[in-house]
Amino acid sequence: QELENMKIDFTSMAVHVLRTPLTVLRGYLNALSQGGTVAKMNESEIDNLNNAIAGANELNTLIEDLLHLSEMSQGNFKIFPTPINYEGLVSSVVLSYQPVAKSKGLHIVYNPPLYEFPMIRGDVERIKELLSNLLSNAVKFTDHGFIEVKVTHDQKNIITSVTDTGRGIAKEKQSLVFQKFYREKDNPLEMATGYGLGLFISSKIVDAHKGKIWFESREGVGSTFYFSLPISI
Repeated sequence: QELENMKIDFTSMAVHVLRTPLTVLRGYLNALSQGGTVAKMNESEIDNLNNAIAGANELNTLIEDLLHLSEMSQGNFKIFPTPINYEGLVSSVVLSYQPVAKSKGLHIVYNPPLYEFPMIRGDVERIKELLSNLLSNAVKFTDHGFIEVKVTHDQKNIITSVTDTGRGIAKEKQSLVFQKFYREKDNPLEMATGYGLGLFISSKIVDAHKGKIWFESREGVGSTFYFSLPISI
């Protein structure tokens, strides 16, 4: 138990130490990606910038995942609900992943609802992380085609879906997807992709909001991940 507590403390300390320099790095990368600066770059420089942004985003996701894993291990995983303009939140997260998708020749399709969308109560940062995890996976496991994000609602819930045209998940592996440290790979000789935390933590974020998360997938065709959030919690 003492060793486990030491590991948790070390993880928490490392995450907080890494957060500050990464925030500075992402700030400068975002400044470089603005139109006026990008217009002065050649194609190779733009590709390098997009790769740097993708790497920084992936590192940020890992840091947040490790922080949340540490919180869960200590029983401190909480949400702090506030009113959210959900459509605006989704738009901002999708926009942040467009450069990453573009670097792989992919396009993220998101058509905001044409009708008035209800405000919801939720934890903004947790929901951003949830969306980021699903979009990150969609980009990571898709080599050709597109990624589509949809948002709908009924009287009680907002339902979000992220669809990709990627490799899909084999039927025999689908029961493992939300397990901690499960990582997808095509064959025993292939390096497993990711850290096996994103979907596990995403499921915990949805649970904390009293929502549901599920998916449909066909190997070689693609996957759609859905999650519902109650309009008020």
